[in-house]
Amino acid sequence: MKKILLPAFISLLAVPALISVPLASAKTSTMAMGDSFCISVIGQAQKEIAPDFADITLSIESVDSDIANAKDRTFAIFDKAVGALTENGIVRESIVVENYSSYPNYDYSCGKNLIGYYSNLTFTYKADDLSQIKSTIDAVTDAGVTNVQSIRYGISNEEEIYNMALTEAIENAKAKAKSVFGRDDVMLVGLEEESVYYSSSLYRYYDSSLESQDMVGKVTIQARVRAKATLGYTSV
Repeated sequence: MKKILLPAFISLLAVPALISVPLASAKTSTMAMGDSFCISVIGQAQKEIAPDFADITLSIESVDSDIANAKDRTFAIFDKAVGALTENGIVRESIVVENYSSYPNYDYSCGKNLIGYYSNLTFTYKADDLSQIKSTIDAVTDAGVTNVQSIRYGISNEEEIYNMALTEAIENAKAKAKSVFGRDDVMLVGLEEESVYYSSSLYRYYDSSLESQDMVGKVTIQARVRAKATLGYTSV
């Protein structure tokens, strides 16, 4: 059983439920806005959702005493990997070479002696069906791919989900302002989108456990807004 420790980068969002994160309190400040004072509020919300595709990054490393042979061997393995991926349902256009490099390999145990050349090619492909991940990784490693670098999960309707989180963040800011004022006739002015946070990485072993969808993490996105809140003032 192959075991390769790899970082699976989870990109994007999460649960259909709003998770509002209480901000250190709505900051009060006295500002002249007509005849009313205003406070500064921050609203935020996040969503978590199961990903529906994955971008897999792999690399091929070859070494030879001749730099041309090292390059030819690397690209021969890449061609075999492309064939294996397309046979397993991966769209050819989604397979992209990200980087190629070659460099000398020296032995420094007794001076500096050239002992060969490394050739390294990095490429990515997109799995539109998460059930393809294990079978395609097995196929490319059998074809000679030497490293599985990362799996980055994503969702196809990212913008739609983010806009939902943004709307909920605005409502979260308004709810805080209502709580501070103790009234419902609160208006938000000078609304600004402050930041967006995407989920962090998750490390796991690549082995037969990838067959289980329980191993696939959620994709998370967070929206955060800042605004002034006041009473009896027309919102901007």
